[in-house]
Amino acid sequence: MQKAFLKARLLLTCLLIVLLPTQLGKHFWPDFSYINNLRVDYLSPTIYVTDIIIFFIFVISAFFDPPAFSFLAKTKQKTRLCVVLILLFLSALWAASPFVSLIKVAKITEFLFVGLYFRRIVEKELKIDCLISLLAIGAFFESILAIWQFVIQGSVGGPLWYFGEREMNASTPFAARAVIGGELFLRPYGTLPHPNVLGGYLAVVLVFVLARILWRKTEKRNTPMNKAVFFDTTMFIVGTTALFLTYSRISWVAFFFAVIVLLINRFGVKEAFFLTAIFLLLIFFLAGGQISSRFLALEDVDKESYRERQELGILGLEMFFKNPIFGVGPNNFLPASLSYQKKTGTVKKYQPAHNIYLLIASETGFFAFFLFIEFIAKTLLRHLRSFGLWAVILLQLIFFGFFDHYLYTLQQGQLLFALVLGLSWSKTKMPKT
Repeated sequence: MQKAFLKARLLLTCLLIVLLPTQLGKHFWPDFSYINNLRVDYLSPTIYVTDIIIFFIFVISAFFDPPAFSFLAKTKQKTRLCVVLILLFLSALWAASPFVSLIKVAKITEFLFVGLYFRRIVEKELKIDCLISLLAIGAFFESILAIWQFVIQGSVGGPLWYFGEREMNASTPFAARAVIGGELFLRPYGTLPHPNVLGGYLAVVLVFVLARILWRKTEKRNTPMNKAVFFDTTMFIVGTTALFLTYSRISWVAFFFAVIVLLINRFGVKEAFFLTAIFLLLIFFLAGGQISSRFLALEDVDKESYRERQELGILGLEMFFKNPIFGVGPNNFLPASLSYQKKTGTVKKYQPAHNIYLLIASETGFFAFFLFIEFIAKTLLRHLRSFGLWAVILLQLIFFGFFDHYLYTLQQGQLLFALVLGLSWSKTKMPKT
């Protein structure tokens, strides 16, 4: 019976990886999820399909694989984990909306388990090669859907609703759009909450795929084209196209940085810059005008959005300096911001600060923030000397954190963050077959 349950857990793990970018879930709308009589998604308790999968993985691990919780046997790790949870709980008690904070603490605990679980599972059962393939399958699906959405300038609809696709088109209020050739176009969402989240997800998964492609090209130069190579190559081309169509500037920069580093690691500096030059010439020949106009839009079309992000950042700093010990409470940036808005008249949209470091500091206070930064720094330092795949992907996520909040606030971003951090602490390496 134990083997059957562990096999079921492995299947659930594979399903979780493939469904990582989906957002099908049930939202609940208690009183504390409203601000000025408006529903706010960030405050709504939500049970996603991926949460249900994680719950069953947890139950099977608890009953049939106790070593999965071996980290609790180590006094140092157990102490640090307890300190983090106590700090978060104390922060929740002082929050403007304690229920919102307690739900966030539960969510953080869930993804602490996810990270620790993936650290173990890739060492014991799930090979990294298989994990990359599963990520690639999910990203390939999202890429095809994103390209389709961009072409028709709206949702595809039908059964895709069950994966979390939202109904929208180019004229939907508050939909993310980009200026192309002087006209506004809908940026594709896939099944994710925003094109920037889709862009970040694709930028990370494409790096995994590119690393595997480059390894195969380096180690087996004379290997004929097979199904695996064909899938990776096709996925990379289609995924890169979808990434471009998200018009996510931060994702473009992070992806380009990763490509250069991986090329240098595999072929050396001269060959890498030669390949990069060819890649740049091709990109700018095909879409140079659109890329440059997208960055220039910061001073024109996106000026208002950029100003709002600045205001949210300033708001986060004010909250932190006024509540330096325990912060305003986990996930209480929005409820707490109401009193600040009355004074300053800023922040018209109900959104968190677009910087996870400011957001975590303002919500949880100095000590919890310090432990978070210390952990991220230790994780990065483990791989910085070799500067391989894990270092590149970690730097991508750290970079995303300076410009957006989805790694801390949204289900898909949290799951991606937990997965990468867990893998970064595992002893597994890229496959050599």
